[in-house]
Amino acid sequence: MGGPKLVKIFVTGVAVLCVIAGFAGGVYLKERNRKNASESFNALFNVSKSGEIGYWIYSVQGGCPSLRALDLEPLVFVALPSQSPQSKLDLSQLKACIAFRKEGSGDPKPVRCVEGFVSFAAVGDANERGGSYSVKLADGREKSGEFRAAFCERQ
Repeated sequence: MGGPKLVKIFVTGVAVLCVIAGFAGGVYLKERNRKNASESFNALFNVSKSGEIGYWIYSVQGGCPSLRALDLEPLVFVALPSQSPQSKLDLSQLKACIAFRKEGSGDPKPVRCVEGFVSFAAVGDANERGGSYSVKLADGREKSGEFRAAFCERQ
């Protein structure tokens, strides 16, 4: 008569192990997805003491602050504090728009944006923004695309 009781104990044990394995797997997947999401940005943004919002758009993906080291030629624009976080702005409405260009072994040099637009919007929580851009630079290059920016403190 111990057979059915042993089967019941065995089945209960297997069920408990499945629950534990499922929980551990769920925690692992959630952590992996969180890490992957935090590394899937191609831009960073920060806010100056006077409230200006600086956006740094890179040609690679990463997180804060790793993007700063991965790409030394970002496109940078600065929006004024009075501008809505849901805006499409011509370059004349921005405080600044420059791209950096690295030539040789020296430091990257700034190149002024001469025409174009930038649009940006808050996405999700206050630590993420998204948008698109299309600019022509003084050296003749054109840059355009979409960006997903993470908040990253100034250094």
